Amino acid sequence: MSDDRDTFSRHADAWARQARSGENMSHEYIEKPAMYASLPDLTGKRVLCIGCGSGEECRTLKDRGAAAVTGIDRSAGLIEIARATWQDITFEVGDAEHLAYPPDSFDFAYSSLVFHYLPSWTDSLRRIRACLTQGSEILLSVHHPVKWGMEKTREKDHFSYRLSYELWGKEDAEIHGDYLTPRQLNEVFFNRIPVSFWHRPFSALWQDIRNSGCTILDIIEPLPTDTAKAKKKNFWLAHQKIPQFIIFRLKA
Repeated sequence: MSDDRDTFSRHADAWARQARSGENMSHEYIEKPAMYASLPDLTGKRVLCIGCGSGEECRTLKDRGAAAVTGIDRSAGLIEIARATWQDITFEVGDAEHLAYPPDSFDFAYSSLVFHYLPSWTDSLRRIRACLTQGSEILLSVHHPVKWGMEKTREKDHFSYRLSYELWGKEDAEIHGDYLTPRQLNEVFFNRIPVSFWHRPFSALWQDIRNSGCTILDIIEPLPTDTAKAKKKNFWLAHQKIPQFIIFRLKA
């Protein structure tokens, strides 16, 4: 995983403000509604939230009936903010790659927009399985590889795939975007936080899940909610056609 713990700690206050603002269109109107709609009944369950950030989703998980929620994040700065905000939830510095809880510690695992920071998922999913009760579920969301395989121009926030060549003519081709090549991408979130994450094609994600021993129960490619249309119509229109996120429901 790219070592971004210092980056997120340096920008912890800005990240928390953005997370709590309700102004992140992609989170507010696509990913969070779809993730929450995919939750099982959490009544009485012990929940592990991986990559909890400043803790907002842990609050939701607890309010949905979880008996106990443990949130972990690589960023000590974000964990400090989470601990100061919600005293009835356990927050610890940690990540999926170094998870070492005893067997049967949790009944459900939740991870929102974290696993695309990993170059491989297999070992982390095995570690999560090892600390869950038998037959538990894992719910995780990541960037959709269709969108992040596109060529991006930051000046216009322009994403594109384009292939132009002559079938029987010249051997050269004009290519924009690269879906099939795994690679690390550098981005700036909220115009201030530099981050690095991984683009990998769907086949690579599926192979990691299979090799971890998990079973796919469902795959969700969420559309924006209807309320997004009134908020920002061009955003709503774009994501009726191009997926922003992909969600996996897994049986551990």
